[in-house]
Amino acid sequence: MDFYNFYTGREQNAWKWMGAHTDGQETVFRTFAPAAAGVSVVTDTGEYPMYPVHDGNFYEQTLTDMGPGKSYEYRIYQADGQVRDHCDPYGFGMELRPAHRSIVRDLSSFSFQDHSWMQARTSRESEPLNIYELHLGSWKKKGPEETGWYRYDELPDLLIPYLEECGYNYLEILPLFEYPCDESWGYQPTGFFAPTSRYGTALDLKKMIQRFHEAHIGVILDFIPVHFAVDDYGLARYDGTALYEYPHSDVGVSEWGSHNFMHSRGEVRSFLASCADYWLSEYHFDGLRMDAISRIIYWQGDEARGVNGNAVDFLKSMNAELKRRHPGCILIAEDSPLLSKLITDCLKKSGYTNLIVTMNGQEAWDKLTEEQQNILMEAGKVASQFNRTISEEAENKVLEELKADGINVVEVPDIKPWQDACKGIIESSTKDQAELYQQILDMNK
Repeated sequence: MDFYNFYTGREQNAWKWMGAHTDGQETVFRTFAPAAAGVSVVTDTGEYPMYPVHDGNFYEQTLTDMGPGKSYEYRIYQADGQVRDHCDPYGFGMELRPAHRSIVRDLSSFSFQDHSWMQARTSRESEPLNIYELHLGSWKKKGPEETGWYRYDELPDLLIPYLEECGYNYLEILPLFEYPCDESWGYQPTGFFAPTSRYGTALDLKKMIQRFHEAHIGVILDFIPVHFAVDDYGLARYDGTALYEYPHSDVGVSEWGSHNFMHSRGEVRSFLASCADYWLSEYHFDGLRMDAISRIIYWQGDEARGVNGNAVDFLKSMNAELKRRHPGCILIAEDSPLLSKLITDCLKKSGYTNLIVTMNGQEAWDKLTEEQQNILMEAGKVASQFNRTISEEAENKVLEELKADGINVVEVPDIKPWQDACKGIIESSTKDQAELYQQILDMNK
C-alpha cells in the first residue's frame, strides 16, 4: 500500500494490505487506529496485542491457527481509558447478526473463469441495457422462516430463467455490505468489505457472479459512499475519536440517523475508494450504483446549504480512477435530478457517463390521472423491450428525427422523471411508440 496516497485519499489498494490476510498457515491482521492507546486481536483462544507499524498509526499482528472461517475482532484501548471491541473495518467476512465479529476469508480460494465476459463487457452507453433490481433476501425465500434465505450460489438457478424470459441483461442487487438491521435492506452497513453472511460466504458470492456471467448477464451492486450504521462495534468512533465520521452532529448525522462519512479526510476517501475497487476487482461486479449522491454533493442533501466541495472532489477522483482500472464498468449516480448541471459539468467528466437514476417519480406519478397512469404503465411494457442508456447526442438525434416527421416533443416539468423513463420508447424509433410518447406529453400540456 502507498501510505502517502492513503493519507491523501488516492489509495484504492488499501484492501490488499489492511484487514486479515491468510495463506492457510498464518494470518496477518492490520488496522488503522491513530488515536488509540493500544490495539489487540481478540479470538476464540485469547487476546493478542498488536504492534505499531509504519508511522505508528497502524497496528499489526500475525497469528497461526487463524485460518479461513475463524472469527476475530479488534479491542481498541482508547486514550480516555475506555475499552471497546470493533469488527475489522477492512474485514472480508462477518458473523450473522446479532453477532458482529469479523471472519477470516481466503479470497484466493476461487478462480473466475469469465475472462471472455470481462474482456468484452462495456459500459453500455450505446448498447441495449435492461436492468432488473432486487433485494436478494426478499425476492424469493425457501420458506416463511426469518432466515429462510437462498444462498448466493443457489439464486442463479432461480433468477437466470426469469431474467432471460423477461429480456433483462443486467441485474442490480441492493447492498451486500454486512449490516445489522434487516429492515434497512443493507443501506446502513457496518462491514463495507464483508459480503453479508445472510446468503453465504465470499466464495458463494463469487460462484454466483460467475454463473450470471456465463449466462451473459451483468451484475451491478448498490454502493454506499455516504453514511454508515451507528452501532458501536462498527466504524463509529473506531479509535475512540471520530475517525470516519464528522465530529459534530450538525453535519455528522444523516436524516436516517446514521453517521455521515467525512469526505475531507484522506483516510476516509481511501477507505471508500478501496472499497469500490474491491467489489469490482475481487468479485467481478460489472458496475456500481452509488446511493444518495445528492447527500454527498450538498451538505446534508440540502441545496440551500451549498455544495460540499471536498465530497465532490472525492467523487471525481474516485470515479476517474475506477474508470481507468475498469473501463467496462457501469457507474450510476442515484438522486441526480437534484443537480443536473453538476452532473453535466462534474459527474459525467468523472465517470458517471452511463445511467442517471431518478427517485422523485412518485411525486410526479401522484399528479397524473388514472388514464395517464394507465398509458404510462402500457408505455413501460413497451419500453422494457427497448430499455437502454441514451447519450445526449443520441437523444438529440432522435428528437430531431421526430421533429422532421412532424412530431413536436416538448418539455413538461411536472412529469420530467417519467419523460426520461419513456425516452426508451423514442429510441426504439418506431412511429407507433413515438406517437404513444407524444400522447403522454400532450395530455400534460
